[in-house]
Amino acid sequence: MEQANQTPENTKNEQQQKKKYAVLLTVLLFVIIASVSVIIVVMSTTNKPELTMEQQAYYAAREVVLGYLKAPSTAEFQPYAEGIVAQRGANQYTVNLWVDAQNSFGAMIRTYFMVDVELQDGAWYYTNIQER
Repeated sequence: MEQANQTPENTKNEQQQKKKYAVLLTVLLFVIIASVSVIIVVMSTTNKPELTMEQQAYYAAREVVLGYLKAPSTAEFQPYAEGIVAQRGANQYTVNLWVDAQNSFGAMIRTYFMVDVELQDGAWYYTNIQER
């Protein structure tokens, strides 16, 4: 059996090599952690526009109207615009909007709705809906 000769110079080279790898691994790990941290900070500080109460009422009314349509998947709603939502009281709104949707025969028909919605405990409820 032959034994490998380990000279002090070989051992010293191996230790230096290990130190280089350890330093390289540490630097690489630091760069990864720093990059992830920057990404998290940027994503958390991105301004997301919040909807106004009127816009929230509009979208709540749209959901109500979907329940009254024969083919809700075909619905094309009037885009939100100022003036179609009126505040009636504290957290109470009337939304006047139209929707194009297929009727029972498959024809696209424009229907006008007036929907009263109310915000209670963070959830929107409708109190009245009228087809005009």
